[in-house]
Amino acid sequence: MNKFPVLLLAFPFLFGCASYPEDVAPSYVSSLDYDGLTCDALEKSYDETESRLETLWKEQKQEADSDIGWLIGGALLFPPAMLAAIDSHVGEELARAKGAKEAIVYIADKKGCDDFIRKTAAQ
Repeated sequence: MNKFPVLLLAFPFLFGCASYPEDVAPSYVSSLDYDGLTCDALEKSYDETESRLETLWKEQKQEADSDIGWLIGGALLFPPAMLAAIDSHVGEELARAKGAKEAIVYIADKKGCDDFIRKTAAQ
């Protein structure tokens, strides 16, 4: 039996494609990094993190969509093209930003930043 088709199908899993942004789990970010901030400073950090998250979300989505195209095109037309689907570091940065957002919200809640907590709950 020819093993080439089986290897061709397994190839993408050996390199790991980019995940869709909603599938990227937050990484741990210590809340101690934000413990010394005031409620206003926490809100500013949150807004900056949210802005960065939006950018990373879009980049990760584009990367995941592109990887699917490379894998399909590579599997059907030119298998070496599947090497273009190797994951970059956007996912890692997205996971850190998600973790930072969680840490900021945790500290804001712990400090009783009620206006800030209401704002984040509305989003």
